[in-house]
Amino acid sequence: MANLAPDRKVGIVQFNDEVSIIGDGINAPSIVAGDKLLNYEFLLENGINEGNQRMQKNIKETKPLIQEKLMSIEETGPTALGPALVTAIGMAS
Repeated sequence: MANLAPDRKVGIVQFNDEVSIIGDGINAPSIVAGDKLLNYEFLLENGINEGNQRMQKNIKETKPLIQEKLMSIEETGPTALGPALVTAIGMAS
């Protein structure tokens, strides 16, 4: 993607028993946990806000950082796939 669409913005949303919003990797992750994982409206609104804050740079600028963050992800326990998807949809909007 960095070669074919270098101006595209790319972000990471990691999930296990909580959702970690990494975005473009420039800022420290934001964590969503507990009852907030069950609140669709919160997840969508928070995803929009986090996307605005954590998706500032394009892949051309963040490729090494995104690769590092992606390669450091490890599988652990149960997953909050649904909340992570709602968050990611909000970030992409």
